[in-house]
Amino acid sequence: MGTPAKKRASLIDPEHRGLFTLDELCDYLRIPKSSLYKLVQAGRIPSIKIGRHLRFSVAAIDLWIEETQKKRAAAAKSSLR
Repeated sequence: MGTPAKKRASLIDPEHRGLFTLDELCDYLRIPKSSLYKLVQAGRIPSIKIGRHLRFSVAAIDLWIEETQKKRAAAAKSSLR
């Protein structure tokens, strides 16, 4: 008998292990792979290279999103002055 589906799903949940794969992050951010590759190549998004594979820390991505939103809000506010 195999692992119940609910338990198996929790083992592959990015929050459970703390890392996103490229595909998982594309789904999370709702952007195409090509856009994510461009962000990585430009160094604009935190990433980890494990061998030939890219991984993304869930915590670092959430912080990056918050910081990006704050920077955009500050820029918008300063442009109104």
